[in-house]
Amino acid sequence: MAITVAFDSLPRTIYGTPGSTVNVRFVDQSTTTNGVINAWRWWTNSELVFTTDSSGTNLLITNANLNFAVGDTVILNTNGTLPTGLNALSTAYYVLTVTTTAITLSLTSGGTAVSYAVGTGSGQFMVGQGSNLQNPTLPFRNIGNNTISVSLSVNDSGGTGYTTLTEATQIVTKVGTYSPPSQLSAYRNISIFVYERSTQSSPKSTCICRGPTAACNFFFQNLWLEGAITKAGRATFDIVNGGNATANEIDLFESNSVGTYKNVAVVAGYDVIWSGKITVATKELMSQPSSARQRAIYHCQADSDIYKFQDWNIVTPTTVIGQTPGQIVNDILIPNSGESNFAGGYRGGFIDISGLPLQMTLANTDKYSLFNQLMATVDFDWRTRMETMTFRYTTFNGSNQVTITSAGLTASALIGQWLLFPTTNQGNLATLSFCSGGANNGGQAINVGDAIRQQSATVHGTIVSVNVTSGSWSAGNAAGTMQITQLDGIWVSGQFFDDTTISGGANSAYITNVAQNPKTNVTGILVWGQITANTATTITATLTNASAVPLANDTCLIVNIPRLDFSSDLAEPTPVRTFTNNVDSVQFTGSDDKTNLFTAVCVKGATNIPVYSFNAPMGIPNQIAVSLCAKDAWDPVAGFFKNSSFVTHQTDGFIYSYAAGSDTLVLVGQNYALRSGDTIWVKGYMVNGAAIPQWPHTISGTPTTQTQADGTPTTTLTLAAGNEPAANVVKYSIVIGAKTYLNSTANFPSGGHFALNIGIEKRFFTTCGVDSVYGPYLTLYSFGTNLSVHYPGCLVSTQDYAQTSPMPGSPVQMYGVITNTVTVSTNTTLPDLEVAACNMLIQGCQYFQKFTLLVGYYNYTINRVRDSAQLTTPAFIREGQQVSIVPYNGAPAINTQVIVWDFDANTMQVSLTLGDYIHNVYNAISKSLAPTQNTLN
Repeated sequence: MAITVAFDSLPRTIYGTPGSTVNVRFVDQSTTTNGVINAWRWWTNSELVFTTDSSGTNLLITNANLNFAVGDTVILNTNGTLPTGLNALSTAYYVLTVTTTAITLSLTSGGTAVSYAVGTGSGQFMVGQGSNLQNPTLPFRNIGNNTISVSLSVNDSGGTGYTTLTEATQIVTKVGTYSPPSQLSAYRNISIFVYERSTQSSPKSTCICRGPTAACNFFFQNLWLEGAITKAGRATFDIVNGGNATANEIDLFESNSVGTYKNVAVVAGYDVIWSGKITVATKELMSQPSSARQRAIYHCQADSDIYKFQDWNIVTPTTVIGQTPGQIVNDILIPNSGESNFAGGYRGGFIDISGLPLQMTLANTDKYSLFNQLMATVDFDWRTRMETMTFRYTTFNGSNQVTITSAGLTASALIGQWLLFPTTNQGNLATLSFCSGGANNGGQAINVGDAIRQQSATVHGTIVSVNVTSGSWSAGNAAGTMQITQLDGIWVSGQFFDDTTISGGANSAYITNVAQNPKTNVTGILVWGQITANTATTITATLTNASAVPLANDTCLIVNIPRLDFSSDLAEPTPVRTFTNNVDSVQFTGSDDKTNLFTAVCVKGATNIPVYSFNAPMGIPNQIAVSLCAKDAWDPVAGFFKNSSFVTHQTDGFIYSYAAGSDTLVLVGQNYALRSGDTIWVKGYMVNGAAIPQWPHTISGTPTTQTQADGTPTTTLTLAAGNEPAANVVKYSIVIGAKTYLNSTANFPSGGHFALNIGIEKRFFTTCGVDSVYGPYLTLYSFGTNLSVHYPGCLVSTQDYAQTSPMPGSPVQMYGVITNTVTVSTNTTLPDLEVAACNMLIQGCQYFQKFTLLVGYYNYTINRVRDSAQLTTPAFIREGQQVSIVPYNGAPAINTQVIVWDFDANTMQVSLTLGDYIHNVYNAISKSLAPTQNTLN
């Protein structure tokens, strides 16, 4: 057959609301051996029945306007014959007009209506979306829960004739009944808060909004933010000076003072969504008359808080030995005089001090360099978190002090920090003048905080302040003014108001005048200042534009210094978000990054030590290699392969020396998980060429460590009497520990004899156990055909799935065999190659997904982890967060992790790069391992 018809569509499954419209792109993949494909006819089974009328042009369709729009291309079909003048399948028509009951068609877009002969044709007439283009995009309107068949008929230049393929379930539409999340308008009220160190004399600051405000003459444009788990984040933005900026405002972007930098906190609503320091501020002068005030744009780049470490050197240069990575971080972050305490200070940081001891030299250099050196050594995650607090205040005194709703602050703890007012109160303030107060409500007094209602209208408010200038409530002749927050509607004079808070509050006073005093913040942060004092219940600050602060019942935000988050596992302390996949929140881009995907790995290297098989003589090959494939399915919850684990502590090793008749055995390296009473097996040869007897040996006494004269770090074992080799042992013979320590033994049998794949070797085990120091282990029963040393990080699995017959759902089964081959240095060993291969396989067999969502339209639930009651609940996406995407069709949630996020304030969109596995799996291995020292001669 000359023509083979094939096609695809993007997307295939459509999620949306009932009646919504989704555009689908179709891609022709047909081939022919007779010329080239040069004609196409697309149509679907989502056709609607039409009838004709006396007009000769109308196609009568029920609810035509719900299913077609002007400009759509359609194909006609029938089970009989169409009316004369209309063609079935061979012609693509344009929809010319649409009403609720009919459409008309044209052969060209906007052309003349096609007419038909009235009263002709037979059978059922149908019309549906279609095209005669090669790769059309067709709209599917008024979708419901159904399946759409798609047909493509093609012809070629050789005249083979039209050949048709119909895919019965090409498109599946799914709808859900839901209430879309309401838009969070506060997120449009973005401000860039620029401020100097609190330790500077009279530190300057300003809050820059989308437009100039009474408090700041600057405004910003083109704000773009980035956060990532693998690198420091970045922000870019333009600051515009329209000619009225003050000297202090300008100095924040033009100061060249040595040793100073300008801090940045980007605030959206009540959330600090990014923080860092300005590293570049390039001034561009705008065209202007010579006599005009200077107008300029500052093109700014800011880098995340981690870059602030460049400004400070290590306090006490020293060599630290035997400390965990987290403890070393605390050593690095000891604050200099006047330096912010990034490790926590006021309420403690998030530094994870887990992990096994390291050795590191803290040189006399900047903290940023050493911190990155440590990060590269242990491959931990790092970033800073801007620590913020929000407080609901009951009153503001009009100038500089708020009283918070509940006590609990530590006196003077907030001095030097910054107080911001991102005001989004629900109503404007109004001042009511009143008389006859108390005359008609039994003489009851009206108090601050009472809820009142205008008597003849549904208009409500809350009393902020009351000022009686004459008379009294008890006498019924109180007169004066009161300030209220208008909750809905507009207050007017000439009416009574009721106090709904108190019993008998009807006709509490008569309104003689209403003065509006708008206070609603519709731009961003209009008020800010540095805190000068605080008690348990009050916060005092020197404020800019204090008159714009609502006098009661609103919220303020405190910007603290950043805290360092240094952790080996991003599964915590991050929140968990759940997104619902619908047209208003999540838009998948389909740009999965599979460029670095591989499902098999081959690591090669050269060695100068022997490689053993069970009964073969030793030899030193020119090159060694380890090959592994991702034959087991991935478990997204465990963040690891199914039926698998990995070695966590070293019990295998190479012999450095053994003298005939001695009861001591010296091993290459240190940090062995061996102790008195443990059993080892020795495999290799003596200098006389004879094989070492393969009986087990028992360790007697505590192993000791030392460094040999040639610089090799070693461990010496004392052996119980019996079974010793009769002659000196050849260096690099093998020692195998009877216990194999694993991250988990949950996937393995608890007894009996069973085989496991450890790297490239098969071993047999008999029992599981748990050591009080080193954790879960398996007990060795016998060896397989090959024998090899295995280091921590080596992959362990139960199944014998071959590369040619992998486990269902495994990367090899899903993506095929994609091999990544690397060659390492010449001085290596098989166990080193195994660990490298295992880690490469884990990180390479998965790929990243990307999707885009609109800020302010997402819905989520949060598990608050490592948070205090004072800290703001984060409402913005951040790197490292676990994300659960829930399709509307009820399919299982897609669990991912945010690797990178980008925010464009112009379009209010956040683009996320998601990993569909725990990207940090290598760290989960690394943090449990002792540093393996394999110094080879």
